[in-house]
Amino acid sequence: MVKANIHSYGSSNKQRIVVVEFKKVASNQHNEQRLKNNEDMEQIMGAIQDVALAMREGNSALREGNLIFERSLARLPIPEQDVFHLLDEIGIDSRLRMRAYLYLIKNPDMLRAFIGYPVEERKELLFTMMSSP
Repeated sequence: MVKANIHSYGSSNKQRIVVVEFKKVASNQHNEQRLKNNEDMEQIMGAIQDVALAMREGNSALREGNLIFERSLARLPIPEQDVFHLLDEIGIDSRLRMRAYLYLIKNPDMLRAFIGYPVEERKELLFTMMSSP
């Protein structure tokens, strides 16, 4: 908003000096709107920061969960002594038992597959697993 002040100096009509001053005056309504916009912007920025923090925390939790999952896959699904008993149950020759035992202990995924396979066919499966590169 622009405000004009007019000043007149001198007493006679011939020598009168007129001074016009212009001042830019911001209205209270304009200032209030600007202040409200700043407050709104601060609230929006705060909400964005909250979302960013939640996303970082969620990503961290996912990474931790993935590590736990990977570790669980690396562990054997059954105790080592049970692996020996499984080999004994299917009649693995004592000369091959140590090699088969070590193979299954070193390969938890193969041990899981071995356990899930029908008992009567496990011996053939194990020989196939051990002969594959």
